[in-house]
Amino acid sequence: MKLLLISFVLGLGVLSLGSLDFTPTINKEIVEAQEFLLVQDYERSIAKYKEILKKNPGNELKVKIYYQLGEIYSTNLGKNDEAIDYFTKVKELTEDPLFLVKSEERIGEIAFSFSKNFTQSFLSYKNLSEFTPKLGNFDFYQFRMAVSSFKKGNIEESIKTFETIQSNTNHKFFLDSFYYLGLINFHRKQWNRSLVYLKEFIKRESKKDLVVQAKFLMANIYESKEELKTAYDLYYSILGKYPNTQVVQNRLKSIYSRRIARKR
Repeated sequence: MKLLLISFVLGLGVLSLGSLDFTPTINKEIVEAQEFLLVQDYERSIAKYKEILKKNPGNELKVKIYYQLGEIYSTNLGKNDEAIDYFTKVKELTEDPLFLVKSEERIGEIAFSFSKNFTQSFLSYKNLSEFTPKLGNFDFYQFRMAVSSFKKGNIEESIKTFETIQSNTNHKFFLDSFYYLGLINFHRKQWNRSLVYLKEFIKRESKKDLVVQAKFLMANIYESKEELKTAYDLYYSILGKYPNTQVVQNRLKSIYSRRIARKR
């Protein structure tokens, strides 16, 4: 918890007492709020920050308190809706690029990883990708945009973005684009197109768990295409490697029974 508070003070300048001009009373209340935070008394810390806000301090301090409240609600209490409300207040109140970027990043991350609100995460990462000059994490934002599009069901938009990523061999998510284009075409039942992307992904990927996942999808495709021997061989090759062993065993048994039935 102490490290979290230090990161606010030193990294973003949040509630850095020497950086703003405010009354000794507010100064004292900020110290109290931070002390509650240090001992993980989050509710009292929140209450103290809200008391400060009722005194209508200047916008610069408001922005820092809103950001702090967003972090407490998201990181410490897991109250994602409240957190997004406060990060949104930051965006509405300031034009400081640092706070605009950090708040949008937090909204995007919460929406993508926790709330599973992929419409919101798409909008956040789209906003971040449109900053001028281009931000250092542009590749990540673009990748998250593409995944969010896929997750919210906008398949054509997702394909277009992944194809843009794939056109740039220096893109940090160049390799991931092969897997996702394979996955998207798998869901579209475009079996042959999916296989092309998944095979390319396997050729290039060195992480064994990701290769196993791609092979599982390929086995599904061959099973759907009634190419049962190829499907069986692929399932067998990942037996004991795929996270859910029972699923693979069930597939092997099913294919074996179907192949026996064919011979009768």
